[in-house]
Amino acid sequence: MLRQDQNELLTRAGPGTPMGALFRSYWLPALLASELPENGCPPVRVKLLSERLIAWRDGNAIEFIDFHGTGDTTAPDYQDRERRRAKSHLAVTK
Repeated sequence: MLRQDQNELLTRAGPGTPMGALFRSYWLPALLASELPENGCPPVRVKLLSERLIAWRDGNAIEFIDFHGTGDTTAPDYQDRERRRAKSHLAVTK
């Protein structure tokens, strides 16, 4: 049986946690490429390791950015393309 502090160390995977850092050092499946079938299709919300992300198709890649909206209906700012690329967590090709 684990102590409470050991259990917390092993089960918390959010940003800034030891297990979160470990998980983020590996590729993790987030969604299927078929969920974003073509350019111009609506972005998809994804929750991965306690982080809210937005996924969208950019050419042959699927990219992710942090979602910093204030509510479920708020969309992130899509105007600054370079900022989006700098915050991308993952790019997956077909």
